Amino acid sequence: MSHEDTLIEPATGITLICGSNNIGKSAISIALYFLSAAKSYQSQVGRDWMIRHGQKQATVTVEVENKDGLHKIQWRRKKNSEGWTVDGVDSDRGSPPELDKILKLKNECFGGKSSMQVHLSEQKEPLFILNETGSYIAECFASTNDTKYILKMQSVHKRNILEAKKNKEYLENDLETKEVELSHLSTVKNIVPLVENAENLHEKINKNKNSIDKIHELLNKEKKISCDIEVNSKLIDKLSDLNSPPELEVTADLFNLLKDIEKYKTQQIDAHKSVGLLKSLKTPPELIETESLKNFISNYIKKIDEVEKVSDVNKKLNETELELQNEFKEYLKENPHCPTCGEVLNEKFLGHIRDHG
Repeated sequence: MSHEDTLIEPATGITLICGSNNIGKSAISIALYFLSAAKSYQSQVGRDWMIRHGQKQATVTVEVENKDGLHKIQWRRKKNSEGWTVDGVDSDRGSPPELDKILKLKNECFGGKSSMQVHLSEQKEPLFILNETGSYIAECFASTNDTKYILKMQSVHKRNILEAKKNKEYLENDLETKEVELSHLSTVKNIVPLVENAENLHEKINKNKNSIDKIHELLNKEKKISCDIEVNSKLIDKLSDLNSPPELEVTADLFNLLKDIEKYKTQQIDAHKSVGLLKSLKTPPELIETESLKNFISNYIKKIDEVEKVSDVNKKLNETELELQNEFKEYLKENPHCPTCGEVLNEKFLGHIRDHG
């Protein structure tokens, strides 16, 4: 079949599927036949012609929402078998009994005949009862729930036909009016050359206007230049009465002198500032005799020198005492007892000897 993987979401109301030949429109109708287990194609169920070339099976899945909820039905066809799955329950031995209740596509029985498919029609047959007798058609309309929709469609088509006729009449009258208006405009052909000539003249006038504007601009510039020449001539006449300027002498010395003057001015300003600061100082005290102060300072310096010498002697004594203590500690390590009396030698014993001789 033509469909490898097709998803169709019907619109609210009527959904029309149209297109060129051999694109798979009839395949959709056939898929619904097989899904609903209709009788029209049951003689061909044993064949695998509906399986796409190169595929192992064909499947048709439909989701519908009824008053009792949402249902999902799938029909599958393999080479030698077919089966259904309704709401997740598989059925591989004939169509499920709830299929007609969910899909509502079963054959209808009326008019004295066994049954008729009023929902689906094969491609080359008229829509279900169009070839039947009038009484049979009436019984069909009386037994189907879609009659009101068919009559409503018929009413809409009649209304559309009436509106189309009115529109046609209106367009025909409007066409006659337009033809009369066009006949009145037949003389426009003679006006066209005049209009074109007028447009050319208008274009030339615009070009000449631009040229005139440029000429006026040039004339204004010429007038301004004449005024400038007149002013400059008068200036030249006045300058001609002046004496020649004197020859310039060397001015380097003058520039140096001016620099020195500026330098002296700066020094003078600084001197005035210094004088102002000195005026604010108090009068210095009177000088007194300083000989005794000098003698005191001299004696003080001598005393400091003597103290520093004594400090140096004390420092040397401390260093000598530290060295002696270290030597005594080394001696105690080698001679822990006195060689004359045999007493233990330590710092306490040494202090006793130092104090008592």
